[in-house]
Amino acid sequence: MVYYGSDAAGGWQRLDRPLRTITTIDRFAIVAPNGRGHTMRMLQPLELAAAMGFPPDYKWPQSTRREKVKLVGNAVCPPVMKAVIESLIAES
Repeated sequence: MVYYGSDAAGGWQRLDRPLRTITTIDRFAIVAPNGRGHTMRMLQPLELAAAMGFPPDYKWPQSTRREKVKLVGNAVCPPVMKAVIESLIAES
């Protein structure tokens, strides 16, 4: 679910759809049923990074969770940047 903001979907997003734009603040949460209702937890920095296409072995600087979320939110998706660079190399 989108924790901050509003849209026509009421903040809900299906898991089989691409994640929306990742920002520099905690915005996405996983909601799961439990025996008494539902639990919600914010996506962790490594989960956000995986959604953007960062490899699992990417080395993050020593920083706080908040700083890592900000780094991911300010990043360009690695697969997109790779495609841009490959197209530039192919043209030269």
